[in-house]
Amino acid sequence: MGTPLPDDWKKFDGGRYLSGTEWEYLNALEAAEKHEKPAILVYHRTEKIALDPDDPAFDSKSQQWHQVKQLFQSFANPDGSIKRGYNAYLKLDEFREQLNLHLRAVVRDILDRKTTVLVISPSVPPVLSVPASQVQALQCQAAQELKLLVEFRDDLESGGQGPVMVVIPAGRFLMGSSPEKPERQDNERQHEVEVAPFALGKYAVTFEEYDRFVIATDRKKPSDRDWGRGRLPVINVTWFDAMAYAEWLSQQTGQTYRLPTEAEWEYACRAGTTTPFYFGTTLSTNQANHGFSGRTAEVGQFPANAWGLHGMHGNVWEWTASKYDERYGGAELRGVSDPNSDGSRAQRGGSWYDGPERLRSATRNWNDPRHRYFNGGFRLARTLTSVLPTIIASACAVLSR
Repeated sequence: MGTPLPDDWKKFDGGRYLSGTEWEYLNALEAAEKHEKPAILVYHRTEKIALDPDDPAFDSKSQQWHQVKQLFQSFANPDGSIKRGYNAYLKLDEFREQLNLHLRAVVRDILDRKTTVLVISPSVPPVLSVPASQVQALQCQAAQELKLLVEFRDDLESGGQGPVMVVIPAGRFLMGSSPEKPERQDNERQHEVEVAPFALGKYAVTFEEYDRFVIATDRKKPSDRDWGRGRLPVINVTWFDAMAYAEWLSQQTGQTYRLPTEAEWEYACRAGTTTPFYFGTTLSTNQANHGFSGRTAEVGQFPANAWGLHGMHGNVWEWTASKYDERYGGAELRGVSDPNSDGSRAQRGGSWYDGPERLRSATRNWNDPRHRYFNGGFRLARTLTSVLPTIIASACAVLSR
């Protein structure tokens, strides 16, 4: 799309001139990298073709074009990230303010497919051997951009609140373990993984939380082995039980609750570390419930990692959304698409019934999703929705009045 650019403009891939669209995209990406947060690229188009913003006839196409030009000009950043053209590269909060001012004109174009709105994210930073203070700073920045507290709880439609959730920022890390690591298993192939921002439960789901769901849905309560309920982690739950609880919580809150993928779980557990355990190269019974301790312990009794997550090592094995794949062929990056499909589901974290070698950040376990275990539970993840769909949804509601 667009016309070839002059010699003094950026070139692409061995001297081929960038089209207007390509150049605009790279400018937006550059602005996103500079601000270290998502940028917005707005590209206005007619019903049939995309017009180059530098077309001399651009302004004379219609009065609507003139209105759009003024809108795009109002988006310009003071740092000069827009060099030419009328497209907008800006922070999400600035876009929201401007869109509120120009709601009807812009959103009608979006709905008519005349305007493309694209969120362009900066490169995800590596989170490897990062000091706890830097890890926490990334977490605070992510929460601020998402308009959330680092720790939050969603209100339930039936009253009360859901589990405490913790914002986990986007990042890249080395999943698995290197061959020279002690206790390493063959299914821990090390590879780089990129994780989008999400929220994870501060604790494993407790009996207190799960029993509320059981009562509301008229299900049978899982056995607690006479250890008690309350703030003890729920045990004897199948993978399907965990999925059902997540679905119920989603309905109650209007948010998307789910099990974490295997990659999300390990990323959250490591919290910037590359050692066998979050706490270092060894793990004591003062740091986690393990070593055949005899039973589960109440959540929150042991120290948290830098993200503020408790019990990622020990207490109960935690179901993940991922199908177990011994070779790490990509299943660790996603949830099972068909819940009723065959195959084991990956579990993480180790339990009170295991020695420390089974509690390493990279250790993997797998089990039949239909089975229950006296040392198995789960914790939930929550999808963190981009600000942009919320803005558009609100705008559509205004237009429908």
